[in-house]
Amino acid sequence: MAADDRFHCEWERGAFGSAFLAHPKSPSSLSRDSGLLLPPVFAVKSAEILFSETIENEIEVFNDLQSSGCSPYIITCFGEEFTVKDNGNTVYNLLLEYASGGSLAHVIKKLLWRWMPVEQVKRYTRQLLLGLSHIHDSGYVHCDIKPDNVLLVPSEDGDFVAKIADFGLAKRRRREFDHVKGTPRYLAPAPVVHGVLDCASDIWALGCTVYEMLTGYSVWPLDFNATTDDLYHKIASEEPHLTFRFPVETEAFLRTYLVRTPAERPTAKMLMEHPFLTGLIEEEQKEEFWEKVDENGCQQVEAENCCVKEVKVIETGCMFKDDWIFVPQKGFMLVPFHVHCPRMT
Repeated sequence: MAADDRFHCEWERGAFGSAFLAHPKSPSSLSRDSGLLLPPVFAVKSAEILFSETIENEIEVFNDLQSSGCSPYIITCFGEEFTVKDNGNTVYNLLLEYASGGSLAHVIKKLLWRWMPVEQVKRYTRQLLLGLSHIHDSGYVHCDIKPDNVLLVPSEDGDFVAKIADFGLAKRRRREFDHVKGTPRYLAPAPVVHGVLDCASDIWALGCTVYEMLTGYSVWPLDFNATTDDLYHKIASEEPHLTFRFPVETEAFLRTYLVRTPAERPTAKMLMEHPFLTGLIEEEQKEEFWEKVDENGCQQVEAENCCVKEVKVIETGCMFKDDWIFVPQKGFMLVPFHVHCPRMT
């Protein structure tokens, strides 16, 4: 059956094969595989059968995850479909929830030097920990947690929910690999040194992701000409480079993820009890925040509890690192000129 017999496809190109944005031709269309009602818009990940190993792995993982109860923090899978191209080749299609907010990686890049508000980082982190806890409790390791594999789906309150996606590399917790899987800069020391990927490896990768949300940078800064082997050497022998100064509670939270010994790394459930996340208010606190460049070319920034003047810390409300300041609730900001903020009262 041709791909357009039951739904329209409008979007293309993905990491493995192709991805499409699809609309059911009938409002009552059901997935043949799962029997689930297809939403008005959904995503289709496709690959020819000969190249569909990762997609086939995903459907197996999704079936297991969803059989133990759907998590609102994992992308929903509506099932699988097989179609035939005009050239006679069979195509494997995975029908997935559409994330109109794009990936977390896209959001981080789009923010440029205006990094993510801290309350938003906390909210996304908590959601990802809940999703990861469900994955681990279901007997799986994701093996490729990173901002590219976190998708943002609109919620009823107008915000976005962070959901874990792309289970192409996921594996059973007790299954061993004969080679390292995952994206190099999110790998923990154990996979690099011993080739072992476990739940603790996912926790490390999520710590790297949280750091990127807070700063926009990797925990492994590398020269332009550095190779993957150079990165593996750093991961195997060095501590992660937390080059920004954080509030004590925030830094403690990050370092909890990035403990080199896997057995000493906490579980997702344990991390949800960390003071950095406890008492989390789902709705962001409203805060007046503005910036401008005055007639002398000086950049001015004002925010509640922000206390930086002439790029020097004068109170504990902000942190300064080279050309960056940390504004409470707003994250890191690049300040290339003089900075003027009111003192705390």
